[in-house]
Amino acid sequence: MKVSVILPIYNAERYLAECLNSLLAQTMRDFEILAVNDGSADKSGERLNAYAEKDARIKARHFNKNYGEPRAVHHAWREAQGEYLARMDNDDICLPERFAAQVNYLDANSARVSVLGSNMQAFGATQLTTDVPLSDADIKANLAVRGPIS
Repeated sequence: MKVSVILPIYNAERYLAECLNSLLAQTMRDFEILAVNDGSADKSGERLNAYAEKDARIKARHFNKNYGEPRAVHHAWREAQGEYLARMDNDDICLPERFAAQVNYLDANSARVSVLGSNMQAFGATQLTTDVPLSDADIKANLAVRGPIS
């Protein structure tokens, strides 16, 4: 397994199909999705189960109440089998080449890179593009100030 995708879910019924469809459309196919439904009050759990029934790469886990994103992420992290971890939010979509590009970069630079990131573009009512740290050193410096990844 090359990539384990950590996907915490909370009341994401509105966005979950787009999120999962973008993951399943990846050109690189060697990944698992560790999706943790963190006690959603909407139909997120049902939608997640429907996707998991159709694609064995989706591992659906359900909490009976909302514990918060850090606990859901940690739960998925413990189950991860992939060489690399990819973090995804339940209201995000990713381009089809995301994993292929990130894995190729990490494989080619494994001696000097342990974490990488990418910018994001908001769409819909809000139009913005982030300017976040992208290099290994900049991400680590930002994490030292901001705290661990959730």
